[in-house]
This record gives sequence, C-alpha cells and structure tokens, in this order.
Amino acid sequence: MTALCTMLALAAACSGDPSSSDVPADTAATEEAAPTSVVPASPGTAPPIGYTTWTDGLQVGPPPALGYVIGHTYHAPGGRVVELPSDRGITSLARLGDGFLVTDDRYFEGTMGVLLLDAGGNLVRELGTVAGAPVLDDDGSTLRWITFSPLEVSPADRSPTRLHVADVASGEIRSRILRFDARDHVPEAPAVPAPRQRRIPVQLPVRGRPAARAWEDRTHLLVAIVRPRAGRAAVVRLDTRTRTWSLAVDWTSIEGFFGVTFATSP
Repeated sequence: MTALCTMLALAAACSGDPSSSDVPADTAATEEAAPTSVVPASPGTAPPIGYTTWTDGLQVGPPPALGYVIGHTYHAPGGRVVELPSDRGITSLARLGDGFLVTDDRYFEGTMGVLLLDAGGNLVRELGTVAGAPVLDDDGSTLRWITFSPLEVSPADRSPTRLHVADVASGEIRSRILRFDARDHVPEAPAVPAPRQRRIPVQLPVRGRPAARAWEDRTHLLVAIVRPRAGRAAVVRLDTRTRTWSLAVDWTSIEGFFGVTFATSP
C-alpha cells in the first residue's frame, strides 16, 4: 500500500501543475479586505442567517471559469448544468471525452471509488479504487490514475494494479498492469519533490469551513465555503493583485452532501 501511494504521489508531481508554485511575496497579506459594495441577495438564494454579513457585502463577480460541483450538480463554465449520481458524494471531477471521470466518497482503507460518467451524468461503469484524484498532464490533454485493491481485500476479490492513461479529448483509455516484486516494493526511482500547495495569501474573513480551493488563473483564487448545518455552500474569489474578495457563487444547497469540488485542471 505504501509503495502504491508513493507512485501516486510521483504521478501527481510529474503532472507539472502550473498552479503549484508559491504565490509571489507581494501578494501575501493577512489583512481583511474591505467590501466594495453591498449587493442584496436575489429571490430564492437568501443565505443562512447569522454568519453571512461579510459575503452579503461582497461585490458579485462573474461565475467561476472552472467547472465545479455543489452537492450532486455539476456547473460547467458556460452555464450548463449536469445532474450527477445522487447516491454518493463527488470528491473530484475531470472532463473526459463527452463525459466525466469522477471519484466518490466511498472510502475504504484510504481508497475511494473511481467512476466513468456520460455527458448526462449517468454511470457508465466503475473503474476500481484509487488513493487520490486523477491528475492531468501539463497541457491538460492526458489524464492519469492508478487503480489497485487494498491489502484488506480478500485474494479472491483482488484485482491487478493498473496504470490508466486517458486522452481527454477522445475519452480513450489505455491501461496496463504494473508488476511488482514478491515483497510488493516499487522499483527504485529518482526522487521527485512533492508539489507545494499554494496557501491562501489573504485571511479568509468569514465564518464557515473552507471546503475546496482552486486557482482560476495565476491571480485569482476560488474558495468554497460550506455551512453543513445550514446545508448551503458559496464560492468566493480572491484577486491576489488587489487582495480583494468577490462573490462567484451565491449560497446554494449542498443537497445533503458536505462538499464542493472544482473540476481538475492542469
């Protein structure tokens, strides 16, 4: 198991995520950004009462340039909405051909399920279990992931460890079995430093749980905020050049699921 997780970390590091570098020093700050204007909530989207004064005062910006999932619904950058399977939560989503490759929240011994969905969000087939979200290559053309059976799975139900490489445009998936020695050790490989996570360079001045974050571009950070007890989530955007926040997605029902997921990007 340790060896396989090491391989996943190497695969993620090799993906060359351009957003993995540190934010420039001149954007780091801890002061709270002042609201620029007060925007009344639109009918039907009134946020929970008691902890949203800060978001109520934010200027409303454009919707996210990245696709995102709130609850069991995928929102494409162009405004298209796709209903996803409602029997599980979505922990990652990547476009693949006309459909999607997603991981869910069915955790077992550090693994989660990986599924292939069609353009309408319907389950095509289950592809096994992974220890982390699939990763994209630098140019976003190829998606890679490794499936394996945890050691706790009985020998009769265990499947070989496979590396999967998918063409994002066509959706074609090529797979091959990864062979290991009798001690289940991965062959020696050059050390590759793990990608560093870019921190939020400005204090997030709102009560709530940051559920996910993603860099929309080099200067704009999207942060999802979830209030589980209220069953709502919102997405705010930080402009690192001016250190100001805006509202990208108003408070929306999380449909019984605790998370928000941004679509995988290079």
